Amino acid sequence: SIVIDLEIMNEGWNTLKDQTDFTLYNNAISSYIINKSYTLGYHKNDILLLNQRLSTLQNEKDYRRNELSKIGEEIARLWTLLRIPTIDRENFQLSFKMNLSFETLNKGYNELDRLQTIRQ
Repeated sequence: SIVIDLEIMNEGWNTLKDQTDFTLYNNAISSYIINKSYTLGYHKNDILLLNQRLSTLQNEKDYRRNELSKIGEEIARLWTLLRIPTIDRENFQLSFKMNLSFETLNKGYNELDRLQTIRQ
C-alpha cells in the first residue's frame, strides 16, 4: 500500500506537505491499518475526499521515487568523480532502509550535500 511504501505509520503524517488538509482521513486510514476498523461513514463526500487523499499520497510516492532516483544518480556520479572509498559508500548504503521514507530522502540529501562540499 502507498501508506506502507511511504513509511507513514512509522514516521507520521507530518512528513507530508498537506497533512493538515486531511487530518480526519489520515486518522481514519491509520485506524484502519492498525485496528482493521473503518471509522468513516459511506457518505459520498467521505469517499470523494478519500479518493483525493489517495491521489495526494500517490503523487507523494511518485515525487519521492523520482527525487530518490535523481539524488541516487548524482551521488553515484560524485562518488566516482571524487573517488570516494568503497567502505564509505557501503557505510552510507547500510545507514538506512531502502524505502520511500522521509528519513531515506533526507539521508540522500545529506550525502549529496557532503559530496558537493568535498567537491568544492
